[in-house]
Amino acid sequence: MSTTLTADPQTGQVRWTREGFRMMADAGLFADGRYELLEGEIVKIMPNEPHTFVNMKLIRALVECFGWDYVRMPGSLSAGEKSEPEPDAAVTHQSAEVYLKTGIPPGSEFRLVVEVSDSTLWRDKGQKAKLYATAGVPEYWVVNLTGRTVIVHRRPAGEDYQSIVTYNENESISPEAAPEHTIALAEIFPPLPEETAD
Repeated sequence: MSTTLTADPQTGQVRWTREGFRMMADAGLFADGRYELLEGEIVKIMPNEPHTFVNMKLIRALVECFGWDYVRMPGSLSAGEKSEPEPDAAVTHQSAEVYLKTGIPPGSEFRLVVEVSDSTLWRDKGQKAKLYATAGVPEYWVVNLTGRTVIVHRRPAGEDYQSIVTYNENESISPEAAPEHTIALAEIFPPLPEETAD
């Protein structure tokens, strides 16, 4: 049986396992918000209103592409013994009812994973891209709120994605798992503030 936490011998920093993370969640220790486990570190998720707006618009678009039963909003993903990220939106291969029986799905059970980013852009483009690629997530989008772009990662190989393409807000994207559907990015970003007169 694995231990629920370990300490780095060099730094003394505690690293949690998914088992320990789940035990804390089940005990109600995360009642004050959303948390995720990234490479043994527990991270609090703190969305703001633009983040919430984009996530709602994105969920609606993904439901139109894949149907309600396959869209998670949000939901955890099993990515090894020390990582359980909670993407902002995701699409699974099987319906939600299946995971009631089988538990938190691994990366291979996902068709698409999306993170909506502002202050966490560095983490979503780096650490999380590595986690999702390693977990076998075939397509990963980073919605950059500040830059008003979407960075599309495809074809995972080891810790990296072989294809990374950035789309601006005036373009559209078709998910690889639903190529017949197109999402116009202008419809998911918040409206720009109106120019004020001098």
